[in-house]
Amino acid sequence: MRRPVIQSVGLPPEKHADRVVAEMLRFIAREQQARRARPPLVHKAMSDGSPMAQERMVERIRRSGGPIVIDVKLTPGKRGRYLIELYDWCVWDDQRGIEINPGDAIPNRPWLACNMTVIAGLGDGKRRVEGHNILFVTHHALSRLAQRCGARTVDDMIAAAKALWRAYYAYRMTMTPGVSTPDGTRIAVDLPAGMGKAVALTSQHKEGGLIVATIIVGEGGDTALDA
Repeated sequence: MRRPVIQSVGLPPEKHADRVVAEMLRFIAREQQARRARPPLVHKAMSDGSPMAQERMVERIRRSGGPIVIDVKLTPGKRGRYLIELYDWCVWDDQRGIEINPGDAIPNRPWLACNMTVIAGLGDGKRRVEGHNILFVTHHALSRLAQRCGARTVDDMIAAAKALWRAYYAYRMTMTPGVSTPDGTRIAVDLPAGMGKAVALTSQHKEGGLIVATIIVGEGGDTALDA
């Protein structure tokens, strides 16, 4: 399957960016459907009793997810007791409020959503898995990454989305636990691959989590945070 690429002299016009970014997200959705990063890929038969076995399980999760995996954090333990935090992207249909799964129709303007999955080893081969979305990036914001920052390929888009996540995660570390991020908060982002600096303008999602609603360039991108 051909990877969508933005082809323009200089930064692309809005309509071109909107169309190709939608193609990129549909491509990512199909790729993700083919290589699910989260449980149940972690088979129940897989050994997780020792810290070394838990490390192997984490590496398998990371490999199976490919580029859509943002981070996997392991707190190891003995006798099958451990905690894994998995952060990965999914393609999101906000109109229906669902993650796009195998066989689902893919909308014209899909979003990206960062999901946090917590896998708790309870011992005796038992696991508890819980997950929820914590960061949404709208189609509009992703298109702005192309229009204003020069994201041209699927890899550029995934790398920029991961930079958005890292900036948000760093911001949350400065916040009081349990306190929501106010609507209109601006979070400075260092983008990779020569895309420069930008500011993510955010709002709260109706189901919890934060939305990156748009991308601003040249308005405080050189500061650590601008709320």
